[in-house]
Amino acid sequence: MDEREFLIAELLRFKKEHNRIPGQKDLCASNGYPSFHRYYKVFGSLHIIKETFYTQEYKNKKKTEKRDYLISEIQRYYKENGRVPTQSDFNPNNGYPSYRTVSDCFESWNEALVLSGYETNRNYNRDKEYLINELLRFEEEFGRIPTQRDMGAKNGYPDDSKYYKVFGSFLNALKVASFKNKVKYWDWSPYLTEEFLIKELLRFERENGRLPLPEDMTNQNGYPSSNAYIKFFSSWLNALKEAPFKNRIDEYFFSFENMNLKKWYIVGYFIGDGSIRGNCTSVSTNKKDKDNLIDMYNHMNIQTKISIHKYEQGWHDRYDINVCSTQWKSDLAKYGVVPNKTGHEYIPLDYLKTPEEEAAICRGIFDADGMISYKKTDKYKPKFNVVSAGKQLCENYAYLLKENCDLDINVGRHSGIFHITTSGFERCQKIYDFLYGHDNFHIKRKKERFEKLLNGTFSLENDNY
Repeated sequence: MDEREFLIAELLRFKKEHNRIPGQKDLCASNGYPSFHRYYKVFGSLHIIKETFYTQEYKNKKKTEKRDYLISEIQRYYKENGRVPTQSDFNPNNGYPSYRTVSDCFESWNEALVLSGYETNRNYNRDKEYLINELLRFEEEFGRIPTQRDMGAKNGYPDDSKYYKVFGSFLNALKVASFKNKVKYWDWSPYLTEEFLIKELLRFERENGRLPLPEDMTNQNGYPSSNAYIKFFSSWLNALKEAPFKNRIDEYFFSFENMNLKKWYIVGYFIGDGSIRGNCTSVSTNKKDKDNLIDMYNHMNIQTKISIHKYEQGWHDRYDINVCSTQWKSDLAKYGVVPNKTGHEYIPLDYLKTPEEEAAICRGIFDADGMISYKKTDKYKPKFNVVSAGKQLCENYAYLLKENCDLDINVGRHSGIFHITTSGFERCQKIYDFLYGHDNFHIKRKKERFEKLLNGTFSLENDNY
């Protein structure tokens, strides 16, 4: 049995023993199962759980349950309001599911009403002439041909599901309409060449201010399908590489074979202050440490699709870097930077080959989640501290300090947060020499306080921490 088969067998064992599907928190050695990190390492994500358990039978059961729930919500609206709901009535702000949720679950909004036991609303029985006139009205008002996303009651137009019901598809309706704008963007076949497809990628970037994702490129959105790019360029990524974007991503920036000390620092910083949402990786900092964020940004390549964004958080200004890349997400997952990582952080010891690499990632974590403070009652004796919601990260950090500084530091816990703490000139000097023994990024205020505390020049008056 290879490792893939073993890990799947362990998922099935959990289901048999607990009569439920395992979640990420269930997969750990303390529970008697392989760590979820092993699943990330072998499969690249935890999607194997869905592939193992979410069969078609399960999906059909869930869909039936969802339809029953939506029907009960329509009936609840009728009881509470004394009338049949319209699409605009179904809005989370009104305490009901979105009308889009209903339309996605049924063939149409009217089908949901009929199955709920009510007559359909005449205002939504659209014939061909009316629907075509609505498309032409959109063109008249906005000067362009509508896309599928433009349709819907919230925008004052029929829902796109009506077009599917009457014409078979939204594109068929567009072909019937006699638009003044003669650009037939829904019929790409005569134009499909590599040159044309590249121009469409650049048009997306120009119109949206970012690089496209595969799901952006659809006929309904007014662009060639992403499948066309795979056909012409063998893969979506190859197509992106061919396009001369103004905003370019170094997709393999975090690939293991390309790692260096500065990249390990960035990984450490991401472990502490980074987050993954969807395919986007982001990291933020405050105004004091903005310069360090900009240094990292420049190292990532100033031509990449990275933005430094300033926003207000209470009375503080925050700055963040945001990068959308499936390759970044995949590579960072190998190093422990995964979605919902809080409480599960760790240092990827298996990937660190030299003491300098260990120091680089530790410096990044220290700058993100560490502090150098002092004891006022003992002539400003320095005190080193790193905190984390994940116990394993603190244990890994303490292990590296033992290996490189010959320091024994226990992992403590306070108010649900784990920490490693040590103090004293000699011990903190060893840590300083380890962290700052090579050239790399650093937060200026932390390094300066560290040095002043160690050389005896620290005072409250000259402290810029």
